[in-house]
Amino acid sequence: MYTDILSVKERVDTVCAVATTISVSEVQAMVNELNRMESFMPIMDPSGWRNISKTIDGHKTVAVAFLKFRIALDSVVEKGEEHV
Repeated sequence: MYTDILSVKERVDTVCAVATTISVSEVQAMVNELNRMESFMPIMDPSGWRNISKTIDGHKTVAVAFLKFRIALDSVVEKGEEHV
């Protein structure tokens, strides 16, 4: 059981290390762009909107969750905690 937890912790550490290669500002820009697309595409590009309207909610959900994760990760790093 302990080795399973250690394995999971190592994978979590790896995910955190990879996540830090994407800045909070980059993720925020992506979330902002998805919001803009949702606001303007139905009017400006109805055909394009029809193509993405069924998947944009899922993309936004993941993007917002990742943004929250990155903010939390930065908070942990700022506190000087080496590992989550």
